Amino acid sequence: MNASKSKDNGEVIKNYHTQAFEYISKALRIDEDDTGDKEQAMQWYKKGIAVLERGIAVKLTGQGDQYDRAKRLQDKMNENLTMAKDRLVHLDATLASSRRNSDPPKTSNHVHPQPKSVPKSQPAVRGCVHQHQALHCCQTPI
Repeated sequence: MNASKSKDNGEVIKNYHTQAFEYISKALRIDEDDTGDKEQAMQWYKKGIAVLERGIAVKLTGQGDQYDRAKRLQDKMNENLTMAKDRLVHLDATLASSRRNSDPPKTSNHVHPQPKSVPKSQPAVRGCVHQHQALHCCQTPI
């Protein structure tokens, strides 16, 4: 009976993983497309995160190959959950920043200073050109 229950839970976890993978893949495609609807990407991330959390919450009992496979899948789901949450936070911050920048300026006579150039004696800071490229430097897709 224990092996059967472990097998059933393994199938449940696998199904959660498959569904979460679909949601997060949709979110990633939209997120990485410069013309994609970022609000929509956030919704897909949230759906994927919720499914991952449900799959991670499934209790495993027993031992053996099926238990080990299910446990490894839950570990992978945990890693994917961290990645998806990080991307969601980053995307939310990016959207909040772009909203602030796109709001019409308040009536003010304040003059914005011109950015200062980096003196030739100081090296320029090198980094990723686009935000989605920066994410690829530190995040692995599912």
